[in-house]
Amino acid sequence: MEMAADDSTADVRQRKKSNLSGKAETVQKAPSKETQKVGKSPKYVALQRFAELFFGCVVAVTCGMMYAVYLSAYHERKFWFSSRRELEKEITFQGDGAVYYSFYKDMLRASSFERGVFELAYNNKSVPLKTINAVQQLTLYPELIASALYQMSGSKGVVDPLHFYIGILFGLQGIYVTALFVTSWIMSKTWLAGVLTVAWFIINRTDTTRMEYSIPVRENWALPYFACQVAALTGFLKNNLNGPASSICYLIMSASTYTFIMMWEYSHYLLFVQALVLSLLDGLSMVHKDKVYEIHRMLHPR
Repeated sequence: MEMAADDSTADVRQRKKSNLSGKAETVQKAPSKETQKVGKSPKYVALQRFAELFFGCVVAVTCGMMYAVYLSAYHERKFWFSSRRELEKEITFQGDGAVYYSFYKDMLRASSFERGVFELAYNNKSVPLKTINAVQQLTLYPELIASALYQMSGSKGVVDPLHFYIGILFGLQGIYVTALFVTSWIMSKTWLAGVLTVAWFIINRTDTTRMEYSIPVRENWALPYFACQVAALTGFLKNNLNGPASSICYLIMSASTYTFIMMWEYSHYLLFVQALVLSLLDGLSMVHKDKVYEIHRMLHPR
């Protein structure tokens, strides 16, 4: 009887050991399946991020193009622009916008581009009995760039100079909207926020731009570059300091800041406010000090 009891206890122990070993095998097999799933997930995540980035970029460019087309159609419908004579078209450039456009016409009437620049640099027609550098004092760099593009692109005889001039401005406003889209996208990490930003800007366009009243004014040339600078600045603050994305944002930020300063005589006021806000954020330790140093070095190079 004792031998039979010993045999039964031995059988129970062997069964328990076999059950424990079976459970251990299942536990060991389970992580292998999870590791396989983890091995596939980075590719899936990368593909998902690429699709989101591609689709967001397409939506951003589409919003900019549609806004430029909308401005062109609205301007045509408001003034019946194409059916008017040239003088009547120029009258629609109210206020100082007409003065800026007159310098663009003077550049095209000059015998050469160099001669036109010389006449503007030594202008004795705008101010009586005084010779001034109209390019610097009136910030006529947009007119110089527009006239150079018109002559170099071979548009003479194909596109009217006036339509070429306002076409550049409509295109810049499209870039303006795209930059706002990208800024909101970077901050919220979803391109749907960019769509809402564009919608808000279009609804409140009368309070945010003078594009509908006087096209050639300086801020219509300058603010698109400032929007690009803000988008690049946002990306620079969000990314790693030594990463490739941060370097690209820094280059875009530098180029757009320089262009913004050239296009508008009041640009330094906005840049001062921007530098002050960055200093406050640095004081509150909300941004990286090295990034703030790089931004200030870009804004105030030695």
